[in-house]
Amino acid sequence: MGPVAAGRGPAGPAPRGGGSWSDGRRLILVRQVKAQLSQEPILGKPFENLEDYYEVGPVLGKGQFGVASEVTERKTGRKLCCKTISKRKIPTEEDKADVRREISILWHFKGHPNVVATHRAIEDRYNIHIIMGVCNGGELFDRIVARGHYSEKDAATMTRTILQVLHHMHTLGVMHRDLKPENFLLADDTDQALVKATDFGLWCSSARSSTSRRSWAAPSTSLPRS
Repeated sequence: MGPVAAGRGPAGPAPRGGGSWSDGRRLILVRQVKAQLSQEPILGKPFENLEDYYEVGPVLGKGQFGVASEVTERKTGRKLCCKTISKRKIPTEEDKADVRREISILWHFKGHPNVVATHRAIEDRYNIHIIMGVCNGGELFDRIVARGHYSEKDAATMTRTILQVLHHMHTLGVMHRDLKPENFLLADDTDQALVKATDFGLWCSSARSSTSRRSWAAPSTSLPRS
């Protein structure tokens, strides 16, 4: 469905005098949007219902493209994390390919102790849900702020772990491209908690970038030039 022009609706021009759309016209628009969103599966497998497998709990956090919620696996009672991506946020074929690549790379790293574990991906007509392990220690950024400072020894240990994860990624031909403390999670609340990399939404194959000399910065760290 193409974009709806400003001042126009799905069934003709807006009412004169600044009036609002009737409920019937709104319903038509909603149905058209839902029809657009409910086309062929993006992940190439049949649609499933998340709540058939998991009980959805509280929201843990929100990002630009997704919402993270706590879920409980119905069969085992195990607590996990669900990253839900609305299909409205990924309208283009390139966006959809990016999501498929992110899920693929998460499976690629499954089993690595310093990458957030991925358990499965579920798609329904309106969302894609990525089920991952829970990291109860929160973001590395928040831990740094809470501690105030790290000893040289603790900082070196943390840095070494992060560099080892990066080395593993690079040996597999993967460039993360969004490295920041917010994208490393801690397995628990202890000072010895494992650090786990997450959020591979901007990753890129090193083979695709080996001939490029351009610098790269994540959108959140890019500042406008004066």
